[in-house]
Amino acid sequence: MTDHNTTLTAPQEAIEQTTQEGKGELTAYLVGYGFSIILTLLSFGTVIYLREMLSIGVLAGILALSAITQVIVQVVCFLHIKKGDNDGWNVASLLFTGIILLMVVGGSGWVMYYLHMNMMPELPL
Repeated sequence: MTDHNTTLTAPQEAIEQTTQEGKGELTAYLVGYGFSIILTLLSFGTVIYLREMLSIGVLAGILALSAITQVIVQVVCFLHIKKGDNDGWNVASLLFTGIILLMVVGGSGWVMYYLHMNMMPELPL
């Protein structure tokens, strides 16, 4: 009879550990995917079905909260950025991404504003 409690060799332990990590990673992806779908449907449904019942401020608040939650889900579930995993590099990369995003969005808004202000008015016929 073979003993089922035998010790595993180093390669077997590595395979076992990789298999367990893969299952955890798949679970994180599926949970993230589910949350992403729910948050997207929440935002879409709010705009489509509740826009006439809610004020613009409440609607914007719901969409902003949903967007912030969506970003957190994406960072945790898909980018796997968690507390304790190279905290300094994670913060630096997220800060850099935020600065670039602010420059792109802010710069685009600035350009559109000045284009709007400097457009030639319509001439009467």
